[in-house]
Amino acid sequence: MKDLQQATRQYLAWNSIWDERVPLNLDPFQTKQAQTKLENADKTVDAQVPETYQWLLTPGQPNAKGPIEWMETRPTGQDALAVRAAKKWIGMSC
Repeated sequence: MKDLQQATRQYLAWNSIWDERVPLNLDPFQTKQAQTKLENADKTVDAQVPETYQWLLTPGQPNAKGPIEWMETRPTGQDALAVRAAKKWIGMSC
């Protein structure tokens, strides 16, 4: 989570610089640098999300009269996080 938070802060900082490049009077080199840093920060955030959010919590009720129980599972694979979670959930509910 700390890595994702740090990556998000970096992204927001570079995004702010990019948005304010004219008032900041950035020269062409600095403008290109801000664009490159922003793109890299965006890729870093995208890479950190699946590393941070790896657990799927699903409710279950083995006994119809019993309490609801939460099951923790970790979706695996190369698909997008939502696709992996859906596949894991569908596999569990069958």
